[in-house]
Amino acid sequence: IDPRIASITSTVALSPGQIVAGAMSSARLSMRSLTWARIVVAIIFAMLGGVSGALLLLETSAGSFRALVPWLVLFATVVYAFSGGPAPMRVQQRLPQPVFLAILLTLGVYGGYYGGGNSFLVLALLAFTGLSDKQGVLAKNVYVAAINAGAVAVFAFSSLLQWQLLVPLAAGGMLGSAAGMHIVDWMKPSALRPMII
Repeated sequence: IDPRIASITSTVALSPGQIVAGAMSSARLSMRSLTWARIVVAIIFAMLGGVSGALLLLETSAGSFRALVPWLVLFATVVYAFSGGPAPMRVQQRLPQPVFLAILLTLGVYGGYYGGGNSFLVLALLAFTGLSDKQGVLAKNVYVAAINAGAVAVFAFSSLLQWQLLVPLAAGGMLGSAAGMHIVDWMKPSALRPMII
């Protein structure tokens, strides 16, 4: 099928699972490094980016989108792979909040346009805020859910959305998200990065 249809349908189908993961993650976030005010502002920026990216995708031709997809995934993976380093180094490189929000907005546009690999990029951004691997994964779940919610608000009204494909994808996505949250609980933080890459 048209790759835009595939992307739009999977974004909408996987959003319930991402909302479940985001809600579960928000309850487990440590408030030592974050405040609810900062989280809410970041969620708003993430959603605005998601809306913008979704509108941009609807204006992109199928051929252009098909040609971009492998490069978008490669870019996201490389950025995440080189974003790490010792924890003290990450803390020293902590981003000011306005810079963090600007980058998160940009990643929201990317996520609304093409969600594949966006988790890598959000994790890379969070690595520069000083969050630990597990806390970074939890915060990533919250922000990615917000980005997708913004995109879904646009895609839900698109004629390209394929509802007959959406239902089985949504069911599998919700089960996978719930299972993934339990896996994160017992995994060693040091194992997360290599596994994700």
